[in-house]
Amino acid sequence: MIAWNISLMMKHGRLIGYPLDMSKKSLYLERYAYKGISFEGVEIPKDTEIIVCLPAYKEPNLCDAIDAILDTNPIQGHICILVLVNESEKASKEIQAINVQAYQACMKVATKRGFSLFVEYQSLPAKKAGVGLARKILMDKAVFLFDQLNKDGIITCFDADCTCDSHLFEEIQKTFHGKLNTLITYFEHPLDHDEIVQYELFLRYHIDSQRYAGFPFAFQTLGSCISVRCSAYMKQGGMNTRQAGEDFYFLHKMAQIGELKELNTASIYPSARASDRVPFGTGLAVAKIRSSLEYLVYSPRSYEDLKMLFTQVEMLYEGKDISQTQCLKEFHETHHFDVGLSKAIKNATSFESFRKHFFRWWDAFRILKFLHFARDKYYPEIPLGQAIQTLDNQYWRLGLGSDDLRSTLHQVRAFDRNVDFQIK
Repeated sequence: MIAWNISLMMKHGRLIGYPLDMSKKSLYLERYAYKGISFEGVEIPKDTEIIVCLPAYKEPNLCDAIDAILDTNPIQGHICILVLVNESEKASKEIQAINVQAYQACMKVATKRGFSLFVEYQSLPAKKAGVGLARKILMDKAVFLFDQLNKDGIITCFDADCTCDSHLFEEIQKTFHGKLNTLITYFEHPLDHDEIVQYELFLRYHIDSQRYAGFPFAFQTLGSCISVRCSAYMKQGGMNTRQAGEDFYFLHKMAQIGELKELNTASIYPSARASDRVPFGTGLAVAKIRSSLEYLVYSPRSYEDLKMLFTQVEMLYEGKDISQTQCLKEFHETHHFDVGLSKAIKNATSFESFRKHFFRWWDAFRILKFLHFARDKYYPEIPLGQAIQTLDNQYWRLGLGSDDLRSTLHQVRAFDRNVDFQIK
């Protein structure tokens, strides 16, 4: 087992359904929760431990995702499924027709013991309509429902194009012990075509390259893989309403309070289809790869620059000069790193405190900015196979010598499953 731990190991012991702090939950529901009417009159069983939030837009096969949840093994307590079929108030007749059909099909789904299902269909304001708002409506409703039970339950996200292992919720419940705030479930795309093989390899290359560089917040950010404790969700202000990338921003916000862990003992299986439903993500990436002659990715040299910087964090705290490539130096000058560094030093009471402030400046979003800057000015993108080979030599050390990307992906998946990643 490869260990990737920050601070101390998690304490053992499990407690289901902690009571909620009355003042904190009231503040969130009064000030920050979605104010529109949703799932009016819904009541859930008192032994509900997990609420699954499933947004659906233009999903003719929505019932497949619901069936996958209902086919999972029972847990200790009850699972409630909230489904929000949604669209913009300016949605086309075609989209409306797909949504109506999906909604009507969902209403006929028969649940089983230990599960309850509630489905709603809403048109959302055109300016805000999207997966971020849909997730927020659902997750805020989950907070409200747990509030009625005075319980600090688990809110789990799922997507309408996903399936999952039968033991998924057992593993989620078993893992949510101690002080854990956030859980990110392992994922594997069905390998229906070569494009999804390439895209998933890129996702793993990108995160594992950050881990090689020493970035402490390097984890996958798929919306369908998120589970959070109700109290932690409220503490960080809930889900954002971004029309795409809401999962990336939400998870990195949750990581700032710590107690985040990857769950590698069960898997989510997101769709491998091409899609234009959001401005970036799996669907668009697959379509882009399909139209390209060669899939190009960020150069390993960009991550080497990050590694150079991150191995010198303690020197920065001590006020020493550090080594920088011209690319790093220019990026720092352009983004006023000296100002951020001064603030981090001023606000730090120890090296550990400084390190936290440093990586709040050099966060995942700034890493993306740096990768784009480096790509455009210093290190052009290179073919995926070449990038994979470089990272294998530096970090994976799996002896990847084959041009068979499917075989390579299976080996990298096995590597990632054996990484015990958690943030304390």
